[in-house]
Amino acid sequence: MSDGTFRGEDENAGAAHPALDLVAGLFLLAIGLWFAAMSLALPVPGGIFSAPGLLPFLTAASLGVMAVILAISGIRGIRLSPRLDLVRTFFDPESQRRTMLILTVIVYVAALDTLSFEHYLALGSLSVPVGSFEPVTIVALTAMLRLFWTPRLAHCLLVSLVWTLILAFTFRGVFKIPMPG
Repeated sequence: MSDGTFRGEDENAGAAHPALDLVAGLFLLAIGLWFAAMSLALPVPGGIFSAPGLLPFLTAASLGVMAVILAISGIRGIRLSPRLDLVRTFFDPESQRRTMLILTVIVYVAALDTLSFEHYLALGSLSVPVGSFEPVTIVALTAMLRLFWTPRLAHCLLVSLVWTLILAFTFRGVFKIPMPG
């Protein structure tokens, strides 16, 4: 990397398939259209140039233009590139790990949303609050570390336990911010 150019996380990975550019372009276009529609739904008390939705609309419109350009470059690239082996792409070990990560995050967020409790743990003369954030985060973080770091459950559990407790103490004790859950 001495030439000063960014090559990505893995220099040996190569360029992504142009179909990903097409999918990303369509996804960003949908987001741009959504925000443009939402900005047009805002009331216009004065003129068009003082409307509160003007800046969000211009931002959404520029995102839409960039998304269309990305999708067009993806379509052009698909014509020139070899076929994408979808079976290998979706079922290789790395894709399975990514899918497990997505499912873990979904379950984590759902668990934080549905589980809500707070107990106080007596440590000597201190009363330490322990809410649903701590056990749910420890389990989810252990699963993520096991997927992407090491298969040793004890190491993953120890790291997630220490990290979660430091995070909870910092937010609750230092910043006085309640944890989710």
